[in-house]
Amino acid sequence: MNIVRTVFTHSNATLVSSSAKIHGRDASDVHVVSQGQTATIVGAGQGNVSYSGEVFIDKATNLPLQVNLTIQGLGQVLLDIPSLVLNLPIPASTFTFVVPAGARVLPLQQANATPETGTLTLDQAQQQAGYHLLSIPTSQSGYVLNSVNALGAPGNQIYTLSYSRGGTSFTIAEGRALANLPAGDQQVSLRGTTGTVTTSNGTTTLTWTEKGVGIGITGNGLTSEQVINIAKLLS
Repeated sequence: MNIVRTVFTHSNATLVSSSAKIHGRDASDVHVVSQGQTATIVGAGQGNVSYSGEVFIDKATNLPLQVNLTIQGLGQVLLDIPSLVLNLPIPASTFTFVVPAGARVLPLQQANATPETGTLTLDQAQQQAGYHLLSIPTSQSGYVLNSVNALGAPGNQIYTLSYSRGGTSFTIAEGRALANLPAGDQQVSLRGTTGTVTTSNGTTTLTWTEKGVGIGITGNGLTSEQVINIAKLLS
């Protein structure tokens, strides 16, 4: 097969006939000459050699049926390929995996994801989290929940709720891994605790910890007052 690979990658080719017959199959006769009169045939032990000859291609499968070459220093080489099958499927039984003793088997991160989008519903995220996820009540009809995603390994995930309202959008991130982050310069009182507001390059972020869960609201073009008002809506 090294000869076939060399012929198909290092040859100049000319179609001679489209009506040849090889092994009873319709074939195209392609005349090949080594590029630059020399090519390396891997495994032939001859280094760079020159060759010319005919390659017959099955018109139905586009696979080679026969290679007939005259190779300098070797003479004539005839390679018959009456049957060639590529990419044979590998039986699943070829590969087995046994879970090591004591290992925990966890579900895929988004095993219950919505097939159309790959994201979770709010109810699915709630079940995965095992604690209450704050969200904007549906009674606030001006806000649209666009997507819910779970980031990170099971048991230590951060859930992001992406909202939009009119021409603005923002994300609410929640997770135990976000709890008790270092406080920033601007501290505010909200929801019975103290939060931190930071603004950078037009993006405002409000963070706080509630019942052991860290929560952050991030929006581009929102003011501190707007993100605080969003936080007050959550339930």
